[in-house]
Amino acid sequence: MLKDRLFYDKFNYCISFTLDEITVLSRPVTHYDIDRLIDRRNEYRRQYSRSARPYTAPDISLKIRQQLHELADILITSNEDYKFNTSYRVIWLYTNSETLIKDLANLEFINKIKVSEAKVDRPMGTIKLKNPVHTHRSYFRFNRPGEDDRRRVINFLTAHENHIRPSPALISWVRNPSFPFILDYYFIDYTGESWLTVLTLLYPGLIRKTLSIIPA
Repeated sequence: MLKDRLFYDKFNYCISFTLDEITVLSRPVTHYDIDRLIDRRNEYRRQYSRSARPYTAPDISLKIRQQLHELADILITSNEDYKFNTSYRVIWLYTNSETLIKDLANLEFINKIKVSEAKVDRPMGTIKLKNPVHTHRSYFRFNRPGEDDRRRVINFLTAHENHIRPSPALISWVRNPSFPFILDYYFIDYTGESWLTVLTLLYPGLIRKTLSIIPA
């Protein structure tokens, strides 16, 4: 993965995979916390199943509990530095240790394993493009704009289409009024900082980050 910096400015590798109930993991990883959070989730499910709106999900199984403890064993006993994030059934773990990556990848019960290596190929805060015609790229922040904000963004892009290039996904958003969200991979390319100033005034907080465009 070509990048302008390491993961979290520190780690060379990222391994991601899916595992049920992975969000019970938190740092520092402990077996006690895993059991405590699983027991709490099971109790919530039982309470909902007895409520006026029954919740039919079964208890977290002993098999899943054991898998989480096996994963925790690797993390607890590792002397390597790492950082991880979890969401729903996915974990992203960042490290410089190939041994830790191998130990995790060898777990038989994990799925959809992906390993990425950050390869720094450009100065920080830049993006490389072949034959660039603009000087900057700004990424939008995820949000759900109101009707007025949506109209301001669309009018801005339309009025300055000769100077600003929206990403293909952003163009699709403009053409699809039924999709309410601005996603964080939408971007615009432009030359000079004045365009960003105007857009920021029209919609404060819209821009997530800005990169300088350099030739590949």
